[in-house]
Amino acid sequence: MLDGDRRAQEEMLKNKSDMVNAGASKNIFKLIWAEG
Repeated sequence: MLDGDRRAQEEMLKNKSDMVNAGASKNIFKLIWAEG
């Protein structure tokens, strides 16, 4: 049971970091375009 919970937690963290990375990429994109 613990192993399953841990795997689910890792999936959640992975999804969260993917979302954060996507958001950061958009912000960087905007910054580059705004400055360029």
